[in-house]
Amino acid sequence: MKTFLLLAIGLAAAAAYPPFYDDPRVFKIIGGMPAKKAQFPFLVYVRTQKTSNGKDSFQCGGSLLNERFVLTAAHCLDDYRSGEVMVGSTTLDGPGQWSPIKKVMKHSEYIGAPQHYHDIAILEIDPVRINDQVKPVRIVKDDSALIKTPKATAIGFGTYNGKFFTSTYLRHTNVRLFSASECKQKKGDYINESQLCAGDMGKGTGSGDSGGPLLVSTKDGLVQIGITSHGSASYLDMMYHQHKHPDVYVRVSKYCDWIAKTTNGVVKCK
Repeated sequence: MKTFLLLAIGLAAAAAYPPFYDDPRVFKIIGGMPAKKAQFPFLVYVRTQKTSNGKDSFQCGGSLLNERFVLTAAHCLDDYRSGEVMVGSTTLDGPGQWSPIKKVMKHSEYIGAPQHYHDIAILEIDPVRINDQVKPVRIVKDDSALIKTPKATAIGFGTYNGKFFTSTYLRHTNVRLFSASECKQKKGDYINESQLCAGDMGKGTGSGDSGGPLLVSTKDGLVQIGITSHGSASYLDMMYHQHKHPDVYVRVSKYCDWIAKTTNGVVKCK
């Protein structure tokens, strides 16, 4: 779930694996644990087909806004041809609901690498059934207190070992949230108020996790504050040094008006 310029060693290794593992824009959960059943009922697995790069599949994450809208990263839809999503399962071979993507709506001001500005998109899908395993995520207008929380949770089906194998199981890990000033110091002046930084020693997101949610725990349950966007190009930094080279996330609260407009008022931040 992130945009990377892969190292030469990574590119060489990728050639031996199935096609979608070597796409430099997909990421992973590093240092994570398998999720329990219904622990994250809003998590969406996004699988797309590309138009120009000859790859069979491209994997990302997402979060369910309601029965027919999914929040994800815009870069996950670059060269998009067709796709489908799965909800309601912590395993890719489990009893989840699959639904085709009907429409892709990327932010009109989306810019790719290196800035990754407005890296946000909404997918319209055939309606899925809401139940104990499938529930919408909570998003809020005011996250000023939430982004000061010491720890957040990143989740996804992406790689868990920094290599090109993604996980069959949904995984989660706790990461440190960085202040705006720390984020700029570590990532550069291109970071703006619509982006967040998070990471920890040996913990973070990786290939296949892009588009997935960054979550904060509250007394009323989990709230999504971020969307996995991009991170370090270095294998070692990705695996072991995300406390020094954190991942970058889209700050969801800055796009509440866009989300409401894009869904014709159906989905609104609380």
